[in-house]
Amino acid sequence: NLLNAVFHTRTRALLEACPATGNYHYLSGVLIGAELRELAATDVPVTLVGSGPLLAAYRRAFEVLAPGALQSVLDADDCLIAGQLRVARHRGLL
Repeated sequence: NLLNAVFHTRTRALLEACPATGNYHYLSGVLIGAELRELAATDVPVTLVGSGPLLAAYRRAFEVLAPGALQSVLDADDCLIAGQLRVARHRGLL
């Protein structure tokens, strides 16, 4: 239950003296897991766009929770630049 897990984050801080960074990672994992659980119920191929530690967390979650769903992985900065160039060309700025 997602709501239960979210409230559990607060009790971890209060009752278990869990540090904020531990709760950050716990809650991030809970939310990624909930998102992928919904996604795994469909047969939609996914392109993951991201960077850094969050991208690594999503990749690992896909391996465990939705193997085969991840079609490709793209770097967020590369996508941002490509999108900006496309808009600039479309507007005749380049």
